[in-house]
Amino acid sequence: MKKFCENCGKEFICTHNEKCWCVNYLISHKLSLYLKKNFNDCLCPDCLKWYIDNDKHGRRVNDN
Repeated sequence: MKKFCENCGKEFICTHNEKCWCVNYLISHKLSLYLKKNFNDCLCPDCLKWYIDNDKHGRRVNDN
């Protein structure tokens, strides 16, 4: 499904299931609460990655 990022407005695809690109990311509890409070829908890959990279508790699944 086509969506538009609430943060930057960029169009992206969200499958909203276990095969979606976002399942490759781990989000800290603190960041999850922040995102839920400030956004009503999904963020694009670039914005989600930015929030994770700038959250000291977040990390990508494939990072070692």
